[in-house]
Order: sequence, then C-alpha cells, then structure tokens
Amino acid sequence: MSRQKVAVLMGGDSPEREVSLWSGWGVAKALNPAKFEVLCVELEALPPRAAEVQAQKRVTHLPLITLSLWQLPQALREARVDVVFPALHGGAGENGVVAALLEAAQIPFVGSGMVASALAMDKVLSKKLFDYEGLPTPNGVMLLREEVETPQTWHLAQREVDALGYPVVTKPVSAGSTIGVSIVKRPEDLRAGVAKALRYDHRVLIEEFIDGIEITAAILGDGVTARALPLIEIVPKSPAGFYDYEAKYAEGGSEHLIPPRLPDAVQRRTQDIALAAYRALGCRGFARADFRVHEERGPFLLEINTLPGLTQTSLVPDAAKAAGMSFPELIEELIRTAME
Repeated sequence: MSRQKVAVLMGGDSPEREVSLWSGWGVAKALNPAKFEVLCVELEALPPRAAEVQAQKRVTHLPLITLSLWQLPQALREARVDVVFPALHGGAGENGVVAALLEAAQIPFVGSGMVASALAMDKVLSKKLFDYEGLPTPNGVMLLREEVETPQTWHLAQREVDALGYPVVTKPVSAGSTIGVSIVKRPEDLRAGVAKALRYDHRVLIEEFIDGIEITAAILGDGVTARALPLIEIVPKSPAGFYDYEAKYAEGGSEHLIPPRLPDAVQRRTQDIALAAYRALGCRGFARADFRVHEERGPFLLEINTLPGLTQTSLVPDAAKAAGMSFPELIEELIRTAME
C-alpha cells in the first residue's frame, strides 16, 4: 500500500507565527512514516527568530520548503500532494485565504473551508450568527479606529461601554491566541485597552466580562456526525489572571482540569452550545469553542477557533487524550476526515 503524501503548512504572516511553527513540527513528527510521506511547508514571513530556528533543527530529517502564499497551490500540485494539513494560526492561514486557495486548487485539506474560516475569525460576524441562532454570548460593541480617534465619536463609544458595565474585555476583531486582549476594570483604563487591541486590527470588540471559570470544548467531525470531546477547565497561572498568550504557550502557564468543576448538566449544555455553533458556522474537521461559565447565568460562548493550537501545551490534544485518543491517532483521524 502506497503512502499518502501530506504537506504540513506552518509559519505564515500573523503574530502567531512562532506558535504555528511549533504546531506544524508537532504534527509532522506525529505522522507515521510507514503510512505517510511528509513535506513541511513554511509560509514566508519576516526572518525567523531564534526560537523558530531551534524548532526547525529538531526535525531536520523531514523535507522543508519555503514558499510565498501565492506560490502555494502550484507548488503543492507539482509535489503531487494528497492532502494538506494547515497548522496555521491567525492571519491568512486561518481567516479563509489559505482555505480558498486550496479549494480553488481542489486539494483536500484538514479543517474548515473558506466561508467557515472567515466567519469564525471575524468575532463580530460570528457573534451576530451566534445571536441569530439563540446561543448565549456576551453583550458587546464594536468600534472602528476612526471612532476611537475622533473625540465626539469616542465620547459616544464610552457611553455604550458604560452601559455594558465594568469590567469589560477589549480584543481585536480578527486575531487569535488572546493577542491584544485586555480586561479593563475601570473607565479610565478603557482607552489603553482599546489602543492595545488596535495594534492588531482596525476594529476592536468590547464585551462584558463574564465572571466565572474558563472552559473549552474541542469538536471533531463534520455536520450531524460532529462530536464534542471531554470539556477542559483552564486554570491560568499567568500574572494577567486570564488565559493570555503566556498562559497558553509557556510550560506550566496553565492547569487543565478534566473533567471541569461543573455539574454534569452544565457540561452537557456547554457541549451542546459548542456543537450548535460549530454547525452554524459550517465548520468541518476540528475546532475549539471557548467559554466563560458564570455560576448563575451559565455558559457564554466567546468564539470558535477553526485551527486551534497543536503544541505540547495545547488543549485539543489534551481533550483527545481524555477521550482515549493519542496525538498521532488524532492527527490521522483529521487526515482521514479530510480525505473523505
């Protein structure tokens, strides 16, 4: 039986580039060489940092090519790739651009298509869809950069945020890994939180802060056959006090509790919401839904990540392990689903 040729995409143009490289090499090393021929593809960006170089040195026996985004479809066709595994986070890798290129080239790939990827990456559009579907999500307002920079519109924006009540969460509309996110506890700190978010996007989403525990739900599969894996409660240990970039990726930055400290009925409700959101967006393959669970008001859906991290400290591999699935088995299932 011939081996399937898998191209693992990593790198890219977003602030999450380094995490993408770690995810990509993790996926590449997990693939059984008896079943798969692996081609590592690094999408171009700025010159690599030291950590990226060290990541590459760990698996020098695997072939690696570096491409621009627009070289990608032709290069994959010429390499006769059977399936693509995008281990990309943020930017063009997760917002639907890479998915669109692969769809146009008719190359099978792991994960959601162009539309679902674009909707999920845009926190405002996905929030509107969740509201339409009747799924609980925090109240929020969106501000454009021009509104923030104009005194009159900024004054009106402050009044909208005051109506939400403090604390609030400020975040870029299209970014991941909690990059640019702040918890703003006082009105006088709002501008600083908004300015931080605007470093990564021209739009900022300001949401009510849901006091409670942080939960994530990993989902595998397509459509009506999609299933939620065991929930994980995240206990961050970073100085910020929430699941920020450091808590996500630093060794020991957070504790993952499986099962979470929630009643069974609340856990089932959270999984049902995650599956409903996954299907509403049209996701496929896998994704991760993030929640805050209030003691009295229940679970609130924050967002869906269509290409969640696959590093040693990532959540989806932990959830799969709790379901009795090893990391290599998880990666093989995702490839099998993409081929089907």
